[in-house]
Amino acid sequence: MLTPTNEESDHQLLSHNSPVAESQDQEGSKHVDPESTGNAETQPKKRREKSFKCDTCGKDFKYKCKLKIHQRRYTGEKPYFCQTCGKSFSSNPGLNHTRTHTGERPYTCNTCGKKFTNSSCLRNHTRTHTGEKPYFCETCESVFTTRTSLLVHMRIHTGEMPYTCNTCGRKFRGKTSLNTHTRTHTGEKPYFCERCGKSFT
Repeated sequence: MLTPTNEESDHQLLSHNSPVAESQDQEGSKHVDPESTGNAETQPKKRREKSFKCDTCGKDFKYKCKLKIHQRRYTGEKPYFCQTCGKSFSSNPGLNHTRTHTGERPYTCNTCGKKFTNSSCLRNHTRTHTGEKPYFCETCESVFTTRTSLLVHMRIHTGEMPYTCNTCGRKFRGKTSLNTHTRTHTGEKPYFCERCGKSFT
């Protein structure tokens, strides 16, 4: 097999890269390839991104798997569970939950030295030092340090209360509020006053 010279290679490359592809027959006449012209109609159209909408709240998702995880907050489905404590989750918690058992906190705040189980918690904490509040409500212009805080706040405007107490059926906007309420049933009081010893839910 013959290897083309550098000059021949350069010519072939230039012909190949030209905006109008040309083919040359044995007699040396050139023919323009009609399919290679820059006609906009022949160019492949940009693929339109799909959007998956939640039938309950109307929120849009780029991926169907993300919509499925989101919908579990309404169905109550929690297919993932921790083999150590048995706690169940609507999405795979990965290392974040596992570290609550191992005590591992590999992320450290450079300002105060506080340690965290994941980078997201560290990033949110850092904003308490910087005062940064990048999330804001378009309805009332309130600002927040975390996206979660904004989402919980937005439910004031939408009326959405996705968290339900399994004991009495009362509904809540945020998971933290539900957890605090649940302690009124369990009697758990994890917070106490160092001066008088009184405990609180």
